[in-house]
Amino acid sequence: MQTLINNYQWIPIVALVAYGLSKVTFINFIKVFLTNTVNIFIYLIIIVLFVNMEQGHVIPMTMYTSGPFQNIFNIVLFHGLLFFLSMLLSLYPTYIFAVFFENTKYYWTKTQYGLIYYFSKCKMEDRAKFEAEPEKFKCTCHEPAKAISIQEKNQLKDLESSFRKFAGMMLFIIWAWVLVTLIKVYHHNAFIYHSLKVFNTFMTILVLIIYYKISFQHIKRKIFDDESGMISRYLLILSFSVLALLLISVTVMGWSWLTFGLQLLLSWLLAIYALYFRNHRTTSRYKWMSDIVRYLNVHRWIGFVVLGLIFVVNFNAQAAMAFNALNVLLMSLITIYTIIVLILKWMLYLNNSDCDGKENMLYVGNQKIPKVVLPIVVGSIMILPFVMGNKLHDLRLLNSNANYKITNREYLRVLSEQLQTHTKPTFYAAYGGGLMAHYWNLLLLDTLDKTGDFDEIIAMSGVSGGGMGIASFTGIKYMEDVVKDPSFSREEYIDRIGASSILGLELPWLFGRDLVREFLPSAAILGQDRSFRSMTYYAGELGSEAFLDSSMYRIYFDLFKANRFYPNIIFNSTSTHYRYGVASPINDSIYTGAENVLDLTNGQTLGFLEAASTCNRFPLISPAAKVEGKGYFVDGGYFENSGQLSLVSFKKYLEKRINPDLFPDTLRIISVRNSKSNYLIKLLQEVSKDTSIFHSGKLPKTSEFQAIFSAAVNLERLPVYLKETIGLHYSNEYKVIPIDLPYYLTEEDVEDMIGKEHPMMDIVMAKINESNDQIRQILKKSQAYENDWGVINPPTSRVLSKPVKIYMQLMLRHPSVLDSFQAISED
Repeated sequence: MQTLINNYQWIPIVALVAYGLSKVTFINFIKVFLTNTVNIFIYLIIIVLFVNMEQGHVIPMTMYTSGPFQNIFNIVLFHGLLFFLSMLLSLYPTYIFAVFFENTKYYWTKTQYGLIYYFSKCKMEDRAKFEAEPEKFKCTCHEPAKAISIQEKNQLKDLESSFRKFAGMMLFIIWAWVLVTLIKVYHHNAFIYHSLKVFNTFMTILVLIIYYKISFQHIKRKIFDDESGMISRYLLILSFSVLALLLISVTVMGWSWLTFGLQLLLSWLLAIYALYFRNHRTTSRYKWMSDIVRYLNVHRWIGFVVLGLIFVVNFNAQAAMAFNALNVLLMSLITIYTIIVLILKWMLYLNNSDCDGKENMLYVGNQKIPKVVLPIVVGSIMILPFVMGNKLHDLRLLNSNANYKITNREYLRVLSEQLQTHTKPTFYAAYGGGLMAHYWNLLLLDTLDKTGDFDEIIAMSGVSGGGMGIASFTGIKYMEDVVKDPSFSREEYIDRIGASSILGLELPWLFGRDLVREFLPSAAILGQDRSFRSMTYYAGELGSEAFLDSSMYRIYFDLFKANRFYPNIIFNSTSTHYRYGVASPINDSIYTGAENVLDLTNGQTLGFLEAASTCNRFPLISPAAKVEGKGYFVDGGYFENSGQLSLVSFKKYLEKRINPDLFPDTLRIISVRNSKSNYLIKLLQEVSKDTSIFHSGKLPKTSEFQAIFSAAVNLERLPVYLKETIGLHYSNEYKVIPIDLPYYLTEEDVEDMIGKEHPMMDIVMAKINESNDQIRQILKKSQAYENDWGVINPPTSRVLSKPVKIYMQLMLRHPSVLDSFQAISED
């Protein structure tokens, strides 16, 4: 009952579906439901990404918090794409229905150049001729599996048409709820959130009533003709007016309550307008679109514009960074859905005759293409990549020059000299966490370098985004100490990384250039994959191609010589075989159970940034890296997400080779952690050192599927094991100094960790509220952070947004972070 109360916003839609079921047969409802499978899949993508995942919450926010021109461009483009996609959702299922469930014979034809395929409205005399002499027409239309009544046929067609039009409108309803979710996540105000839920529920009911009157109540067409034109005209004018106000608001105020209110209002206006437009395009003021060819031509030209934009973001990295990732996703969904439907329309065209009774065929020039060719070609394209594979994801190999490689002996000699003046040798371990971890580690390493504590670090090990943070900081040191470029600015580079959208670079290739090349043989592959595109961006921001064209050995050699010492660098990845991967210039079988991806045959190795990229390969978004002779490697977090395991192996190696008088009994490990769960555990430990008492609560109920999914994506098992093992059994060997990124926490976060009705819940929440107050005070004192943003917790994603970037900068002032810096500086 409580679950029903908390999710009352779904009641109107459930009620509508129940009403629809009461008016049609169950089998017809199932047919229409299956017809809209792709639509439902698109809904689920949007809901899962932007409602259920914290990574998706920040993407819409970036549309309102970038530069003024970028905001205006993306907002206008977003609403155009959203409306166009809604039209496709209300049109395309009719072709899926025609392929699988249509029981009526139709003529199919095409335009002159074959760009549009459509149901043909033949002249009455042609239809009569067909009915009189069907044997003269080579029509292979779908025959009904069984005779059905005219009433049942009409009922099925009416249901299919109504459901399609509902599908287009539903897209705007979902977006309205995404907006309300942002308020819940970022403003943490229960009253405002529930008030907005009530408003959205009311608007959902209102829109469904309008839909019901249009689709279920068969009011005379004349009423619609008289009223719909006026209503649609007013809705269109009002929508453009609200859009103009929204653009003014976002330019002047950015993301604010006014901006949010205008965006929410515009979403509902477009939902109603889309419903009227789609139902009455053939009447009133839309009569010029009553012709199906003209209507499809409009779709075609808009489709060409979308395709052109996809080419732009695929072949121009600077433009791709300017596009909001949400717009790239919408363009990709439009393109992929259109390709699927185009194939189905070809099938319908080939399986039916034209008005003149001739069999429809596809041509290349004047040559007919046999009908069997289409399914063979489509099937081959889908199957061959899994059978043959290609070299799209192979990392580039560079020549390795032994003269530019720091040997283990030289490293140990210089380290011994270093330890005579630097008596606090320290390891640095960086957890994974996407661009958030990348940026957080840059901020921390920059701070440690300015305080002089970086000089005590003798080895750095990173995973995923943490590894990329180490790589970026190493790039900064290289530009300052080796290249010595006076035009290079450390602060500007760090700021650009925080403001970057790596997702904007990789997403277009995920659904575009890389997707196409996945289906090509190796000989046809041109250039590298989307991960290399990101590394090219980093090299460009640093201002040197050396990070791509020089080996990791050479970059480390130059830094080591320029500084007379530089910490060993370890990038951790996960092999798809039986070992984990390590990219480290100091190796020689140091890391237990690891495969060093730099040691390749024939005197070859990897470039610096490509070696770093092996640790940052989260599945789907980034492809697995293929290293010749070593196999495939994915994100290091799948094996060990803290970076500490490799450091433990490295310490064992040093203990055997360094003078024990120089090497301390207890080695310090700076553990940089970026997740909300780690910060919550830190606060729980401040409440009680014995964290086992927090395991007695009543945990939230989950399904078996949820449990399996959580187990698959949980990356904290081995890091937790290492932390507890070191704490219990090796505390005399290691002193772990954690630096946790502070998060604003809610009671729901605590309940997910320790369960509901925990006896210490009041004490824990007092600690949580104390931390939250500290965060709010820091944000409030800053002139850079705007109050209307709320508290935007950093997401584990490849895009941050301006509020997140500023939030992370300000968290360097948080008491817990300052305490960690103090602990590092102490003797």
